[in-house]
Amino acid sequence: MSALTASQALALAQQYLHGRGARILDSAPDGPGGQPVILAADSHVLVTCHVSTGTRHSPAPCTLTSPVLRQLRQLATGWLAARRMRSGQQRTSIIAVTSGGPGGCTLDHIKGVNQP
Repeated sequence: MSALTASQALALAQQYLHGRGARILDSAPDGPGGQPVILAADSHVLVTCHVSTGTRHSPAPCTLTSPVLRQLRQLATGWLAARRMRSGQQRTSIIAVTSGGPGGCTLDHIKGVNQP
């Protein structure tokens, strides 16, 4: 299997989060760092999820740089402000989607990313 497009990785990540009880609020195929991003509600927590992609020869990165992490936090804050919603608990996560493995794709979910 070849590398996934950003839209394909985004769709897989959304299905994954939805299957775990999260409510998808918004998404974009070209968020901070040029990678897809998902805003989801997990209980009473706003989750900003960075979706990274890769192949078995070049696995999806499971870390974020400080500037991308800052941009993701600003994105969540701006999303809340545009909807006149209060900022409650927020969490940043990564879903790394790697294609080309024996099972087709693997997803690694790293919750609560605070620093690169």
